[in-house]
Amino acid sequence: MHYPIHIRFSGLESCPALTEAAQTHAHGLPWAESEILNCWVGIHFHPNELPAGLPYSARVDVTIPGYELISQRVPHSDVHLALGHAFEDMQHQLRRIDPKINHAEFAVTINGQLAKPPASDK
Repeated sequence: MHYPIHIRFSGLESCPALTEAAQTHAHGLPWAESEILNCWVGIHFHPNELPAGLPYSARVDVTIPGYELISQRVPHSDVHLALGHAFEDMQHQLRRIDPKINHAEFAVTINGQLAKPPASDK
């Protein structure tokens, strides 16, 4: 089951390519899908508020049990790179919570707790 992904555009019109990119990034977050309660993505265009030449920014908010995480908003001249940087920051935050998680396929939880992988026979 996929968790809800809410995408908001501010200062620019919604775009299918950006929506798809945000969804792809969100589904690639390094945490068990069953543990992500919400994912909010904000894509912003504010040419007068950010440093000259860096009109785009993106922000990612993720809610997991016990945590509400907010990515840094990094201004960029390319909206896709701004989105990528916001998700990179969120990935780092999720890994800091549990450094054993490197990718969603390895994150197995039981009742909200990270399950240890079975011991190998080696």
